[in-house]
Amino acid sequence: MPLEPYSLLPVAYRAALQVVRSPVLAEEASERAIHQLTVACLEGSPPDSPKAWIRTVARRSACAILRSEWARTRGMDLEDVASAPRTAGGRPAAQSCWVREHLAP
Repeated sequence: MPLEPYSLLPVAYRAALQVVRSPVLAEEASERAIHQLTVACLEGSPPDSPKAWIRTVARRSACAILRSEWARTRGMDLEDVASAPRTAGGRPAAQSCWVREHLAP
């Protein structure tokens, strides 16, 4: 029976979620781990214990994401954006100026 990498996605997601505590970042880390598993299988060297291997790679991917600049973006409060005054005609320049003023430095 050949190994189906995407069947281990929930295992990788749970392992990554223990490290990053963010569903979005855990999803990214688990997809990176699945990608590495797929590459390993295509190269002809599948791991002996795929579940343990994918857990380790997912945790390492999650740590790499935390160290990278990708994880350091900050979210904006969407209520502020929704309550922003809209200009007549919807001039994008005026709206983007308002967003820039309200972004955290």
